[in-house]
Amino acid sequence: MVTRQKLVVELIELICTTLHLEDDKDFKIIETTGLFTDIGIDSLDEADLAMAIEERFGISVRTDEIPKASETTVSNLVDLVMAKLATKTS
Repeated sequence: MVTRQKLVVELIELICTTLHLEDDKDFKIIETTGLFTDIGIDSLDEADLAMAIEERFGISVRTDEIPKASETTVSNLVDLVMAKLATKTS
């Protein structure tokens, strides 16, 4: 089972790669970074991110499972992926 901290690092890397944020050295994504408020993802980004998570972790993530609240953070996404991984292995 993957640790939470390892998953945080992997998801941040995946977010940066999927949303092409790796070139912005002035913007650092951490667990408390807001997906919608700080990163500014839209519905297309959300779909791309869901597909990237599915490919990377071998789990099914529907876009409607990603919380849409303005305060949704990377940490919330980590929680979702951890829960999906836990049900996959049980």
